[in-house]
Amino acid sequence: LELGIGHYEAAVAILEPTGRFSLDRGLEEPAVAPWAQELTEAYIRLGRRGEAEATLRVLEDQAERSVGRLAHAAALRCRGLLADGDFDRYFREALEWHVGVPNPFERARTLLCYGERLRRARRRTEARAPLRAALSAFDELGAEPWAKRAAAELEASGEHARRRTPDTADRLTPQERQVAALVAGG
Repeated sequence: LELGIGHYEAAVAILEPTGRFSLDRGLEEPAVAPWAQELTEAYIRLGRRGEAEATLRVLEDQAERSVGRLAHAAALRCRGLLADGDFDRYFREALEWHVGVPNPFERARTLLCYGERLRRARRRTEARAPLRAALSAFDELGAEPWAKRAAAELEASGEHARRRTPDTADRLTPQERQVAALVAGG
């Protein structure tokens, strides 16, 4: 929750002892104790690159021993956040690891992080597709703090984020009405 609402120091304060506890007790499977991916991201958001890199190495080691796909996706997502140069390849590979995994929340997190990196690399138009997809998934899941973050990123990319709520779910934009009318007319 702290990570989702942007309270990164509070997230670190919770996740550091969680990580120590997990490692001390041999809880190495990221699906059981997913602290490393969360802590890596919190460190990144705080600009604590050295600690992020060290924690990411732990996550990458755990992912190598894991049979699950999500640990690989999370490690690649974090690697994409840390990458100085070509971050695209990490996010694309992370999204491939998400295929076939019934966890739309984690996939949406990867899309959000990818969109954030694209926008900060001044690739605003490219950032919109992953940000739209992330926003849609978070809205559908009811993950309000994450949806707000995705909407803010989408707006920062220059696109107005129109959130779907129960009262607007059946309303179309003028463009959507026009397309629907054309489709209905054959």
